[in-house]
Amino acid sequence: MIDLFGFQVPSVVVWILVAIIVVLVVVFILKGFFSEMRKK
Repeated sequence: MIDLFGFQVPSVVVWILVAIIVVLVVVFILKGFFSEMRKK
């Protein structure tokens, strides 16, 4: 269990949140990259 903001959270939950954030960041980067490629 990891203590997060005063809550006891299983480490699995933390890893799932990290994975979701990483996926969102990658999606935004790819979206920006493809829109830039279309302009050229």
